[in-house]
Amino acid sequence: MDKLPFRPVAQIKFVNQAGADSFYAILRARVQEWMQATGRQPYATTETWIKGGIYALLLVGSYVALLTVRWGLGWSYFFWALYGLSALFMVYNIGHDAAHGALSSNRRLNHWLFVVSFNLLGVSAYLWRLRHLHSHHQFPNVNGCDADIDANPFVRLSPNHPRRRYMRWQHLYAHLLYPLVNLHSIIWNDWLYLKARRLANMDDLRHPLREWLIFFGAKLAFVVMTLVLPRWTLGLSWGEALAGFLLMNAAISAAFVYMNIVNHFSSGSLFPAPSQGGLGHSWAVHQLATTVDYWPLSRWCNWLTGGFNAHAAHHLFPQVCHTHYPQISRLIAQTAAELGLPYTAVSYWKALRLHQRLLYNLGHYESPPEGPYVRLTELAPIC
Repeated sequence: MDKLPFRPVAQIKFVNQAGADSFYAILRARVQEWMQATGRQPYATTETWIKGGIYALLLVGSYVALLTVRWGLGWSYFFWALYGLSALFMVYNIGHDAAHGALSSNRRLNHWLFVVSFNLLGVSAYLWRLRHLHSHHQFPNVNGCDADIDANPFVRLSPNHPRRRYMRWQHLYAHLLYPLVNLHSIIWNDWLYLKARRLANMDDLRHPLREWLIFFGAKLAFVVMTLVLPRWTLGLSWGEALAGFLLMNAAISAAFVYMNIVNHFSSGSLFPAPSQGGLGHSWAVHQLATTVDYWPLSRWCNWLTGGFNAHAAHHLFPQVCHTHYPQISRLIAQTAAELGLPYTAVSYWKALRLHQRLLYNLGHYESPPEGPYVRLTELAPIC
């Protein structure tokens, strides 16, 4: 995507702060020193490719089993869900790094692994990358500049969004909506994004004809692969097949939401409102203050989530493969503590409670109090 299909809106400016200025310079130097000392490259390690292969085998194996195994409807539903989860973990561990050019030094390989993995979920890879790289990563949690936190009529996820009376119950009903996220993205959000002329900080959007054709072709292929073919090969009724299709999407949605939503939508993260074209802090501090890590030192959590648990490391070093994030997180914690900068790192269960607190506070108060920061150094590492 060398030629961008949009005109950038006037950029919000970050300011340089004493201490914050040196934070990123010191951190980058330490990360580079560690990589040189260990002989590492920023790309995928052998471990990354091995687990990518495991998830690919699960993906292919579960789909073949879905089309061929006739042990009963319950087993068909199991393989439906397993296929969806395998596709999601391929995106987490392979497609996401590939989108950032962090998987391989081969740009073409990155591109195809990214496109194929995302479209297997039914999500438009092209539109996701556009929002993710050119909106969310530049201004996370900034209303009007981060497409991922656009206001919606169902759940209030930012204090900068309007509060409606019924949202006082959102800490309860939001969890009933979360299993619908993937279907909502496939059917509604992607279409809105495709035809929008302005999206967050991107204006005058004009998508090439090729992307329109890929958009509809990929959606059709997803429905044929995950609904029509299983129904036909297994001899199911439309109702039975639709139930399996919905179960698969619910499994994808629940895993995606509960592994990812706690990173930004939390009472432990900030939602800064721009003032006079600026945010009042530096870019690096913004990345720290708007993200929440959970178990960032954990190798097994990194292995499962593709590094989404170490989200500060990802936002500060998006072109570094997630396999390196545990050590980078240690360096982030050390450097932030030395300079007295905010860095929130908690257990997953604490992160989930912080998300629940955010839902409650935003549903009950116009301007809820900000959550406390918990430093990584206060936590015992989980390996």
